[in-house]
Amino acid sequence: MSQILNKKEIRYFVASEKHKDYYKTGGNIMYQFKISPEIIKIEDDEDEKVITSSSTGTTEKAPTTVDELINSFSTIDSSYGSLSKITSGNSNDIATTLGLEKMSYTEPTEEEITQQAENSLSDYKQNSVSNIEEETETEKENLLNSKAGLISSADEEKTETASVYAKAKDSTEKDALKRGLARSSIVINQLAAFTNNEINEYQKISDELSSALKNIENSIANLEIKKQNSLNNFNITYAIKLSEKIANLEAEQEEKEAEVIKYNNEIAEKEAEYAQKISESERNSYQEEWERQLALAEYQNKYGSLPSADAIAAEKYNLALTYFNNLPKDQALAELESNQLLKEQLGKYYFELFNLLGERSE
Repeated sequence: MSQILNKKEIRYFVASEKHKDYYKTGGNIMYQFKISPEIIKIEDDEDEKVITSSSTGTTEKAPTTVDELINSFSTIDSSYGSLSKITSGNSNDIATTLGLEKMSYTEPTEEEITQQAENSLSDYKQNSVSNIEEETETEKENLLNSKAGLISSADEEKTETASVYAKAKDSTEKDALKRGLARSSIVINQLAAFTNNEINEYQKISDELSSALKNIENSIANLEIKKQNSLNNFNITYAIKLSEKIANLEAEQEEKEAEVIKYNNEIAEKEAEYAQKISESERNSYQEEWERQLALAEYQNKYGSLPSADAIAAEKYNLALTYFNNLPKDQALAELESNQLLKEQLGKYYFELFNLLGERSE
């Protein structure tokens, strides 16, 4: 770092040089003050102090406040940082791809889609068929119960009819005996009439029962026809639902396939964009590396070695020295002592600067 100082500072530095680099107190070395000829440049200018950085070659006004001084330290770090990249080499560990994985999708076969649709409707099919069969069985059971009831009623009716005619015959016979007409044709004809009427009653009961039972048998037979018709109607409804389900699954499959294609296309676009950026970055890196190598060659040609941590600290030291030499001694020492950040930035040079300022006469 090169500095342009005023006459007052020139006289101070010349006096410092005459002390042969060391100040001693009581036989102990307090500090060592060095002025590097390739870093410090003194020129006569009463009006303004400017600083030319050896790392960047730019010229700026000397700091007038502590904040400006610290900001100048940051500028020094940044300028030396670009050169330090040269000494550590370039990193080639940038990923060549984003590593994004494409989605895969296996299209189901028609048989698989049909099977999936049937599986989704299996409960509906099973419940519907079961309901039809249960309804048929319930109606058949009711008809059979009615059949049994009719037969039982007919038997009871026949029994009751037989009992009525038996009582009538017995009463007629007893009455004829009392009257001495047991062999009378009238009685005989009357008893025969009772028998014929009983037979007719039996026949009527039997005919009615037979007709009722025939109707029940027909109803039972019709139940099977009704059941088959219900099953046929259900099969039609089921086929429609199955067709709709298959169509929905095919639409979902097409939608998923479109989503996968869209996602994979987006991945391909991102990877292509990234590859283009990597290519551009590599070209820029080659240019930056060439510029760094050129800067390195210029720096080595000018200063004879690569930039080091000591060179950076020395440049900060001389910059701080310029700033504090323009302050009254007490103020300079107070600011230097109270600022922890200056201690961190200057490192070992902090105590050298503090001791040097303490030796000032004013």
